[in-house]
Amino acid sequence: VERFIGGDPVAAIPLRLLSAPDLVAWVDRLRVRESRYTGPLAPSWVKRYAGLMRQALAHAVRLGALDRDPFDRVPLGTIPAARDKVPGARRLWRYDAAELQALVSDPRIPADRRMLYALAFLTGGRISEIAALRWSDWERDALPLSRLNLARTAVYRRAAKGDGPWARVEKETKTGAVKEAPVHPALAAMLDVWWSRGWSEHQGREPVEGDLIVPTKDGRSRVAITSWKLLQSDCAAVGIRRRR
Repeated sequence: VERFIGGDPVAAIPLRLLSAPDLVAWVDRLRVRESRYTGPLAPSWVKRYAGLMRQALAHAVRLGALDRDPFDRVPLGTIPAARDKVPGARRLWRYDAAELQALVSDPRIPADRRMLYALAFLTGGRISEIAALRWSDWERDALPLSRLNLARTAVYRRAAKGDGPWARVEKETKTGAVKEAPVHPALAAMLDVWWSRGWSEHQGREPVEGDLIVPTKDGRSRVAITSWKLLQSDCAAVGIRRRR
């Protein structure tokens, strides 16, 4: 809550006195709020924060703390469409073939992360989906190429409601879909080496079908934000510019 209200005056308004004009003014302030990087928040982030606020107010209505959601009276167009701050910037986020080759083969990058990056780049799966992949998800005998089934996602959240301890848990993918990713021959070769010796060197024992393909050193599923931070440090190590 503090992150998207962030000391804004709207936080001081008693819940039952919160009005549509208050919310419009809050969204207008979000539009010019400084981001953690450069310039104002991207429209997609303004829309995300407004969505969180709307969910909170709708829940307050269900609990009886509000008679009516003030967002119902907010004019159409107040909340921006989910688009990038700089149109066309995504083309600058791409990695070229030489950069990809460095990320999956340079010995300055630990072997487990080279395997992680190969799986991510050559299947198109989200990091949270790659983190949940187990050896049993690899259909080695599928034709004409073997296949990886991305059916789950690994997330880091509280194990119980309220203030329960944080834990890594697995659930269905973000869209609920099971993605069947053909395994490129180069990726298949890397998986074969990882299965035959790389995984055991990383974990200290031989792998079995139920094991995660790229677990952390302590055998747990990876956390997406941690993997992203490690990617930035690995890019720096091999001379690749930082990007999204």
